[in-house]
Amino acid sequence: MQELKQTDKAPTTSGGSEVSNVSKSTSATAAASSKPPPSRIQYYLNSGSKRHVFVGLLLVSAISCAPWFLLTSGSKHQNHADYMDQAEKARQSRLSSSAAQAAADAA
Repeated sequence: MQELKQTDKAPTTSGGSEVSNVSKSTSATAAASSKPPPSRIQYYLNSGSKRHVFVGLLLVSAISCAPWFLLTSGSKHQNHADYMDQAEKARQSRLSSSAAQAAADAA
């Protein structure tokens, strides 16, 4: 086992100058590209892992369902018959008050 670990290491000549050359070349390519690393959001969006996709779907559904929930959680919705009954009562009260006012004006 130890022999394998020792053979995996790259041979160094002149006191590790190859290692420093490698690090210089990688920093040179990084500076030449001058592309900033992806943000954390971009990483999660572009990763494609099942967990990230699932969390993304949950977030989108929560954002889209929140206004619907807030709008429908108020008073009970009326059906058409209830609306017509309420309109009929309002009409009757208007007619009765106008008839009473007309009788008072005539007297």
